[in-house]
Amino acid sequence: MKRTLLILSQIPVFLLLLAGCKENQRPMLPPVAGTAYDVLVVMPKYQWEGVLGDTMRSLLAYPIPYFPQREPILTLRHVQPDGFKGIFQTYRNVLIISIGNQYDKARLLLSRDVSAKTQIIYELQGPNQAAVIDLLVQNSQQIVGTILNTERLRTVELNKKYYDKNIHDKLLKNHSLSLSIPQGFAIQVDTGNFVWIEQMRGDNILGLLIWTYPYKDTLQLTKQALLAKRNEILRRNVPGKDPGSYMTTEKIFEPLFDVNRLGNQIFYQLSGLWTVEKGFMGGPFINVTTIDHVRKRIVTVDGFVFAPNQQKRNWLFQLEAIAYTISFPE
Repeated sequence: MKRTLLILSQIPVFLLLLAGCKENQRPMLPPVAGTAYDVLVVMPKYQWEGVLGDTMRSLLAYPIPYFPQREPILTLRHVQPDGFKGIFQTYRNVLIISIGNQYDKARLLLSRDVSAKTQIIYELQGPNQAAVIDLLVQNSQQIVGTILNTERLRTVELNKKYYDKNIHDKLLKNHSLSLSIPQGFAIQVDTGNFVWIEQMRGDNILGLLIWTYPYKDTLQLTKQALLAKRNEILRRNVPGKDPGSYMTTEKIFEPLFDVNRLGNQIFYQLSGLWTVEKGFMGGPFINVTTIDHVRKRIVTVDGFVFAPNQQKRNWLFQLEAIAYTISFPE
């Protein structure tokens, strides 16, 4: 009798555990489809080709301001609502336009991991086109920022899985920093406080420059201070092909400055154009700086691209994501 009661008393617990397991058994999501920085826009063709589509392109696919050639910050790709199925449903970044009198006001909805891992889906709802355009105008910077940050995190995680162990271990041993750099790069120069890492793609160059210096106070982290330090380091360490030439920051375009956070780490970022003083080379750069509090030093990772007549956006943003993998051993 006692044995029977004991078994019966355990049944509810077993059922609760079983129910809990079923709740956690979500289907495995596939990886996202599409190319990095692509956005799939789901809307009727007449809207895509009209004022709403024009507004969307001007706000979400504007030219990157510091690029020598015209390249959009995001690439918009269109599909009609009845075509949004199959592989399209796993697209990495999706923007759905929903207009109808079933909506009493305009709303912006954001969903994640719907049909694929790391997927983000924005839906703009509104009773009419004018309301959706207003909603888009008010939230375009948020939409672009979220997509850019998500793409950066995707690349950061990918770099952490598939990195060049040889370069990683050398940087860790010689410079007490961890950086996840993909295969195909090679260390060209290592002088102690300055490292030059490069990948050649035909005649195109993807470069990473790393430098460190003592941390004294936050005045070293202003835009002006970081820019001055960049030019100082480049003049000393990155010569051009011609005698007396060297890499520097292009003065015609004022670099952009931003402060970002990833986990507990704060990053100070410059974005602009580099050029060669007394030379003829140039291209875009992204300069990411953070503090190594344990060693009381400032560490900068500077990524630059030289690719005449080539699209540079995805290459430069790949270098940016590499910079954001930086960490320091305790």
